[in-house]
Amino acid sequence: MALSRGICVCLLYTMAVSQDLPVKPIVINQPAECGTLTAEVALREEKLYTRNITRGPEGITVTTNWTQLPFPTDPPLTSVCDIRCDGNDLIALETGTYKLFFYRFSTEHHHFRAGWQSGMGQPVVLNLPLPSPEEGRTHWAISQRGYENEYFTDPAGNEHPSEIGCDGMMVLMRNNTLYLMDNWSLPDLFLFTIPLPVRNRLLVRSFVASAAQLMVLTSTGLVYTMIADFDIIGYDPILRYTYNVSHHGIYSKLPETALNRIVLPTSVWHQHPMVDLQGGAYKLSDQITIVQNGVGNDAREMRIAGVEVATQRVGYWTKPINATSWAQFVYADLGFELTSFVNNTGELDPVLVPSKDLAFEKGPQIELKNTTNSPGGTVTMHVADFQVSCPPANLTVTITGTDRSTVYNVPFQHRPQWPVSKDIPQLQGVFMLPEEWFDSPDPLQQAALVHLFGERNSSIIELDWIQYNSATQVLEVRAFEDGELWSFY
Repeated sequence: MALSRGICVCLLYTMAVSQDLPVKPIVINQPAECGTLTAEVALREEKLYTRNITRGPEGITVTTNWTQLPFPTDPPLTSVCDIRCDGNDLIALETGTYKLFFYRFSTEHHHFRAGWQSGMGQPVVLNLPLPSPEEGRTHWAISQRGYENEYFTDPAGNEHPSEIGCDGMMVLMRNNTLYLMDNWSLPDLFLFTIPLPVRNRLLVRSFVASAAQLMVLTSTGLVYTMIADFDIIGYDPILRYTYNVSHHGIYSKLPETALNRIVLPTSVWHQHPMVDLQGGAYKLSDQITIVQNGVGNDAREMRIAGVEVATQRVGYWTKPINATSWAQFVYADLGFELTSFVNNTGELDPVLVPSKDLAFEKGPQIELKNTTNSPGGTVTMHVADFQVSCPPANLTVTITGTDRSTVYNVPFQHRPQWPVSKDIPQLQGVFMLPEEWFDSPDPLQQAALVHLFGERNSSIIELDWIQYNSATQVLEVRAFEDGELWSFY
């Protein structure tokens, strides 16, 4: 009899705690509830609850009831204040300490066991703490690009298998800087920055991610996406990269190893059409979600929550990432109140915040002049809009003769070398020379080309040393093949 009373009390307690858990599938992820590929997670009274789901052509089907997820004991987790989900991963932040705990729901075709992972219970991103949950849901996200995504496609059309995959965390700081960290517990040698849209000059209101697809919403209703993680963006020291778009290989049978070159730049922000609010009939909130729904780069669905003004009914708009317009507004019980909205003006002018800490001030205007072997001819190399964390820069080459002047714009791509230096960052990249340079009959132009870049048969000049000293405002660039060095002051 005593045992029966104990069981009854336990059941009543569970019902009391979990009675406000979502009934319908979660469509807009929140700090208190979010979904993975196989489960949904809810945070209630600093405890976690999960239920299994399946995803199909008709949407999400709930297959089990909510049950409480036991906390790990080594290291111990006692209460949770914030959660994020993606792929098969759950990241929970401990209340008060903001330590990070990592749970994986499935191990099929993967290299992790299910359950709470070892090595957790560490401060988040070492010395880069997350903003408190009270500051909003848009400041951090996680990404798990695993075997379910199968592959990603680089700019040359090469498909790179995702069997090994890549986990990561993105943190959007108050100064509009977006940080990327590979894996959950690696040191800050694996901490990089990702440029935000319009060369870091747009202020981001909301930020989410799924399987390496990043989605941002600005305060004026602009929507951008970009595919980026530690491997894709070109940061992994084990993988091999190239900027030669004609590079092709046998990718379907090769894993992500040093044998499989990834064509760069892979990570470019793509602007999407704005949501049609039908002349003010609807209001656009800052609550956004992106979810994986298939394989490859484009298998993502974007969602933005909103409200119908006349009826005050809430719902959301949805769009496949490669669609040209947003679908009709869908009424839905989101499970939370919409309190923050954006001005859907679509202003394209960059919004600059005056702060010396921001990374998007215009880069140094630095130039180097050289005299070619041609009589009366000079060559000026001028680097514009250079930012260490925001490629590409632009190299303008002006060839001036006695009777004419020719200007060429040369894309200057770069990315950080690993490990990252905290003092004077070292980069690597390429000068992408115009193809017509090699076919020009102009002797002055040919002399300038040889004078600047040597005898070459490739329009892509590999650069293995790019270093900018902000204190002295000197940029040094060295070619990979023969060690040619250009200094810009």
